[in-house]
Parts: sequence; C-alpha cells; structure tokens
Amino acid sequence: MAKYARHLNLFVPCRVNFMWAAQYRAYRVATDHMDVVNLNCWTFLFAIVLLLPSLARERNKDPNLRRLNRKSMGQFLVLRLIGNIPPPIFIA
Repeated sequence: MAKYARHLNLFVPCRVNFMWAAQYRAYRVATDHMDVVNLNCWTFLFAIVLLLPSLARERNKDPNLRRLNRKSMGQFLVLRLIGNIPPPIFIA
C-alpha cells in the first residue's frame, strides 16, 4: 500500500479540485431544468446515498460511532443549516 500512497495522495486532491471546478457549470446547466431548492435537495440526497456505505464501514470499525446523542445531532443541524444550504443556493 505504501508504494501507491504517493499516487493516491496526488490523485485525491486533483479529483476534489476537478469536482469543485465543475460544480459551478453543473449548477448552471441543471438550473435551466429545475429550481434551485429542488436541485439542492436532489444533490444532498445523492450525496447521502453515496456516503452511506462509508458510514456503515466506519461504524463496523468503531462501536462508539453507533450512538448519536442530542448534542451531536444539534451540531449537525446547525452545520447543515449554516454551512451546507446557503452556498449552493448562492452558486445557483
């Protein structure tokens, strides 16, 4: 694995940069066919579906991740409302 770590360390930031750069144009094309709120709902639903296997794998590794308390859920809600919803709406 160490042999490929250098290539992976280069590939991942390049992929993230490409996805970030393509986001603006993708939003412009998509908003021609649907409204902004609907687009953001579909985007986050798609992200949740893609990330669920990672969550399941991490929960199997660490049993302490199985519990969610009110404090962490409240922090997640605040981050979601302030950090995730407004930027895509302003981009679109």
